[in-house]
Amino acid sequence: MGFWHLFSIIYLLSGFISALIISFSLYSNPQRMKIMVPVWVLTGLWASIFGLFCYFRFGINRKGEEYDTIAMADMDMHMSDMDMTNMSGMTNMGDMHMGDMHAMPAMKKKKKQRGHTRPMWQKSVLSAFHCGAGCTLADIIGESGGYLWLNKIEGWNIAWQWGLDYLLALLIGVLFQYAAIHPMQKMSFGKTLSRAFKIDFFSLTSWQIGMYVCAWFIFFVFPGHLFHADSIMFWFIMQIAMSVGFLFAYPTNYILIKTGIKPGM
Repeated sequence: MGFWHLFSIIYLLSGFISALIISFSLYSNPQRMKIMVPVWVLTGLWASIFGLFCYFRFGINRKGEEYDTIAMADMDMHMSDMDMTNMSGMTNMGDMHMGDMHAMPAMKKKKKQRGHTRPMWQKSVLSAFHCGAGCTLADIIGESGGYLWLNKIEGWNIAWQWGLDYLLALLIGVLFQYAAIHPMQKMSFGKTLSRAFKIDFFSLTSWQIGMYVCAWFIFFVFPGHLFHADSIMFWFIMQIAMSVGFLFAYPTNYILIKTGIKPGM
């Protein structure tokens, strides 16, 4: 067994283990946005230790945090509903509703964890991960099922394969994007789907370009070798290509969020 074959097995195993750890954590600490459950698991598959680090650094929703956030929302509603003239007549904290007093510590403690206060780099990483999850799922389906199907009809070549992967990634990516923006922006199905396509097209295309650049580089380093979906080495290369795709998609997502085209996650 050669060095790269052994290394590919170890790296693939690290991805599976990372995905399993994230899955167990998600069971105990469910995400507020349901679409992030498959996003984090798929991220663990390709990003391995890096995905695991990001999840526990700023992706996990620990028990109790959700209730603190709800308390903050309730506090905001109480404050907006209060009669300002009555507030001006308050002389001590005893005049304040007890529920408001209980919510204040939670608001101070968890204010920094509200979505709009998340650092820009974290929003960009999460958005890129969201895009990458659709690409990962599409490539798993396209490279395994697509390879067998194209091979059967004797139509397999790299152009057809990458074309199939891109179309699948765009379809799944738009569905993932729809699931992300629909709860945040209550629009009609058609408008939400249209916006999901516009948002995901740029992000997904930049991700796929990064993957194709990486693949061409590997083919240049190993001339005469076309790694197919029935080899371990192929899936190791896919993990590396996904990492390059992330590097391409991160600045795209940063710009999309900064310009207001894409909502930050």
